Amino acid sequence: MTQTTIVLNPKRTEYGAEDAGKKSMTVAQMIEALKQFPADARIVVSDYYEYMYAPVKVSDLHEHVEEE
Repeated sequence: MTQTTIVLNPKRTEYGAEDAGKKSMTVAQMIEALKQFPADARIVVSDYYEYMYAPVKVSDLHEHVEEE
C-alpha cells in the first residue's frame, strides 16, 4: 500500500500573523478540504521552493494572539 503525503506549500506574502490570518482558511474549511484525502495520509510543509520539507505535528500548532 502506498502512503499518501499531503504537501502544504503556502506562499509567504504577509509580514504579520494577523494580516496572514485574515487571508487564511478557517479550521472548518481545512477540515472539509482534508476530507478528500485518506485518513492515514501524512501532512508536510514545504519551504524554499520545495527544497526542504517539515513534518506537521500537534506540538507545531500554536494560537497567535495579537497584542493591542
